[in-house]
Parts: sequence; C-alpha cells; structure tokens
Amino acid sequence: MVSQNRMQKQMAILMAAMLLMMIPTNAEAFWWLFGRTQDEVHFSYLYINNTPYDESQESITLYKDFMPDGLVHIRGRALAGRRKIGSVMVSLDGKETWQEAMLSDNGAFEFSFKPEIGHPYQVYVEAMETAGRTNDVDETFRIVTVSESDIRSRVVDTLNRLFDAYTSRNTRGFMELVSPYFTGDRLLLEQAVNKDFRFFDDIQVRHSLESVSTDSEGRAFALVSYTRSVVASADGKTYRDNGLTGFSFNPEDGELKI
Repeated sequence: MVSQNRMQKQMAILMAAMLLMMIPTNAEAFWWLFGRTQDEVHFSYLYINNTPYDESQESITLYKDFMPDGLVHIRGRALAGRRKIGSVMVSLDGKETWQEAMLSDNGAFEFSFKPEIGHPYQVYVEAMETAGRTNDVDETFRIVTVSESDIRSRVVDTLNRLFDAYTSRNTRGFMELVSPYFTGDRLLLEQAVNKDFRFFDDIQVRHSLESVSTDSEGRAFALVSYTRSVVASADGKTYRDNGLTGFSFNPEDGELKI
C-alpha cells in the first residue's frame, strides 16, 4: 500500500512537471504582475498654442499674427496613475522622426518649434511611463499649418464692408458677406435686414473692433462695440442704441463670411 501511494505521488509530481513544460515561455509570471497598474497613460490637458486638443478638428490652422514669438507650442500634462512619466516625444512628420519634449517631474511638458509658413506638419505626441507603456498615440494626430494671413486686418475689412452695405441699404451686398453655412436661418436674417430698411431711414452705425480670436479651424471671432442711430419712417423720430455684439467669420473662397 505504501509503495502504491509513493507511486501515485511520483506520478502527480511527474504530471505537474510536464504541465509546467507545456506552459508557453512568454507567459507572464505572477511576480511580474505584482505591483503593475492598469491605469492608462493619458493627458489631463493638451494644447497647441491656445487650442485645446479636445476642441480641435484634425486640421488646425494657426495665424502668424497671433504668434508673438513666431513659434508653435505644444504643451500638456501626461499621467499614468501611480507610475511616473519617463518621456514625452513629439513627431512633426507623421512618425518618421521624433523629438524630445521638456518634461517636468509631475508630467507637465512643453515642445516648441519654428514653423515654415504654409507647411502642413503631421503632429503626433507620445507619452511613455517608466514601465514602457504609452498613450494611444494615434489619437493625438493633428495636421498643423501656419498661415501668414493678417486675420485682424481681414476682419476689419469685412466688418467695414458689412456695415457699409447695411447703412447704404444694400441688401445684396450685405448678404454676399453671409456664409451659405450661416448658423442661423439665412432667409430670416435677410428678412430682418429688409425690415430695417422698410421701417427706418437715415441708418447710421459707428463700430469699433474690440478683440479678435481664432479657433483650430481658422475661424475668426470678433467682439465689436457699436452705436446706431435711425430715423423712424412712421413718426420721424430718431432712435439710438449701443452695445457689444459678436461675429463669427468662416474663411471661404479667400474671404471671411459671417
């Protein structure tokens, strides 16, 4: 009986040894898994100049006159749970080559470069933690192009043409500056302008551009102060109003349109 029990134990040991031999050599041992975190490498924030990545389209247009130092700045902060970010690399040519960003201990980083006007840069950002895991690099892909267009001057010119058309009661000239993709109802806008022309005479508007900003799609946003005076056709009285209003302009066919 003792001999049979010994043989059973020996067989069990032999079977266990054979099972161990059948385990693939690339299997991860438990000691390797110990202490590993499943937290993904990600960015708490990521900007190209003043454009947040999560609010941008795949193609980003920057304007030279909004770049005081003439540089494109990519900055953000990479996180990986309890692990430390070891490096952040940036590619400007579609992953062909990589350059190292300046990295702080807390994962904040910055990378700057002087762009060639009109050149489309294929940007990727890779953050790697100390165990070798990275973010989803493909999610960071953006095509960045810098335009030398003086966007502020273009906004001023478009506003002047717009108000000139309005004060001269030129509906066609006014609507030519309104995009086919106007956010509101283009027909209702035209009807409102024509209504002003029917009920008011001697329309006068003074306006001043207070500020201009742009977004990643090359659109321009203008804040305008104005003072308007009109003479009512019904009673001949003069009415005045003033305030601040905002305009959003799309670049279309070489022009800016509302």
